[in-house]
Order: sequence, then structure tokens, then C-alpha cells
Amino acid sequence: MKKIALIALLAISALAFNQSGKAGDLDVSVSTDKPIFVGENKFKIKITKAGKNIKDAIVKLKVWMPEMPGMPAMGEEVDAKINGETYEAVAPLMMNGGWQITISAKEKEQKPKKYKFNINL
Repeated sequence: MKKIALIALLAISALAFNQSGKAGDLDVSVSTDKPIFVGENKFKIKITKAGKNIKDAIVKLKVWMPEMPGMPAMGEEVDAKINGETYEAVAPLMMNGGWQITISAKEKEQKPKKYKFNINL
């Protein structure tokens, strides 16, 4: 029984990351090829509107860990570059803990729309 539980736990922990939600009228899907880890992570971001891919937006990814006792806040905002059907961005998650992630997508002559979520390392 312990072996089955261990195998199940390892299989779950080996899954890549996948998160999706809304940013105004945009559908945002964020994924990674590998599980999220401490260090530089490559995020793939797919933006759609009414089922159609948006490939000409200005997309940014912000990672942020709030200030804690004895530790300053840390974070970085990076530009995502279009690569085929998705945008890609590499962002540092430099320690274990709770991270706030914000995807910002700005279509031509519109205000940026944001999708926010949290992850724990």
C-alpha cells in the first residue's frame, strides 16, 4: 500500500503546471512544460478572445513575493514574446513560498487586462 501511495505522489508531483482564467473579455491559459521549481521557469501563455488566438497583444508576466518579517519583497516583470500560438516568458521564482503571478495583456488602443493567481513552491 505504501508503494502505491508513493507512486501516486510522485506521478502527481511530476505534472506540469496549468492554470486558466479570465482577464476581462480575454481567456488566459498559463502552463509550463515541467513542474514549477525554484529558479528560472519558462511560462507559456495563450490568450484568446471569443475562441480566436490573440497574437498581437503586449503581454507581460509579473512574479511577486510580498515582504515578510526579516525579508524584503521580491519580484520581477518580464515581457512575453510570441512563439507560434502562445507567448513565452522566463521568470525567476527564487525561493520556496507563496508567489503572486499577474499576466497583463494589452490589445491595440485598449487598457491592459490582468489575470492574477497564486502559486506555492
